[in-house]
Amino acid sequence: MYELMCNKGYEPASYLHNSSNIWKNVTLGKHIFILEGVTVQPFSIIEDNVMIWCGSQICHHTIISKNVFIASNVTISGSCNVGEFSFIGANTSFNDEISVGKKCLIGSGSTLIKNIEDNARIVGINRKI
Repeated sequence: MYELMCNKGYEPASYLHNSSNIWKNVTLGKHIFILEGVTVQPFSIIEDNVMIWCGSQICHHTIISKNVFIASNVTISGSCNVGEFSFIGANTSFNDEISVGKKCLIGSGSTLIKNIEDNARIVGINRKI
């Protein structure tokens, strides 16, 4: 839907809650929603059509690719990458330098300690379901 709107010449809206903390040197795409209490640290990139729900932390040098949904209270440590069309469930935490592939579903409360391949479904500590 997002790409269809853009192809028809519409400019999608973005929303940054006034309690969010977006540091300098952060690159923000189009049609992003960053809700209450979110922090995005320096040198991070948030690409187009991303939603980051309340209380989440995106640490330095992290890349959030297009069409990603990050639920509440997620902590993504430094130098991580989240692939396109991925969903990150509430209260998930990433170790440093973790990459999540495209079209992944990460269940609530997961702890990511190693890289995740494309199309994976993960719950717990890098366990597949």
